[in-house]
Amino acid sequence: MIGGFGPSLAALVQRLRGIRTPRSARVSRIARWLPAAALLGAAPAVIAAVAGPLFGAPALTMDDVTATFAGSGLLQFLLIATVAGPLAEEFGWRGYLQPRLRVRLSPVATAGVLGTVWALWHLPLFLLTGTWQSTLGPVEGLGFLVSMVPMSLTYWFISERLRGGVPAAVVMHYAGNVALSLLPFTALAGGLCFLVGVLGIAAALLVAVARTPAAPPGDRPANRTVPTGLNGRRRTSPSA
Repeated sequence: MIGGFGPSLAALVQRLRGIRTPRSARVSRIARWLPAAALLGAAPAVIAAVAGPLFGAPALTMDDVTATFAGSGLLQFLLIATVAGPLAEEFGWRGYLQPRLRVRLSPVATAGVLGTVWALWHLPLFLLTGTWQSTLGPVEGLGFLVSMVPMSLTYWFISERLRGGVPAAVVMHYAGNVALSLLPFTALAGGLCFLVGVLGIAAALLVAVARTPAAPPGDRPANRTVPTGLNGRRRTSPSA
């Protein structure tokens, strides 16, 4: 349980040490990012649940959905879904690491680096009996880990492009946790549909971003000087 809070605890330790992330744009109004965060978070699991049976995956029943609350209850389930992942991770991934990577890398490259770290961090869950990841086969598990790279681009979109910041990332992570708990994929076809759904969403967002101008200068933080490299040289770069 303590290890599950690793990313956010690491960000807190760095903050207490005085190591801050680059200043980012102020979080926009909740109506701007909340619907997108909730929908994009739940969409891959919904796609897998709907499309999976068309390709041979077992169809989900109401018993599968209600089994999620067996032995715990709705309130405990919602509490765990909020803490285990959204609050335990996002202050580290999207609150600390993503802004620092974005000083030097493009959104796509940032998603590649962060998504890879995020996937490797999840590997121990496949070895812990009782976790959802431990129920996945090797191919489904690999698909779940690979999906974290394009999924990281979606998190970038709602946290930076829509200026939702960490709150938007928390909502998206929460929506994804709940959707995967209620609509779990347990077959290869469902896992592939989940991965295709994530890839499709990321590709659609890339097209949308390419066609839509970025926020006007007044909505962005001013350029600032940041360290670059181990030689101590500094350069001026936008922090968003």
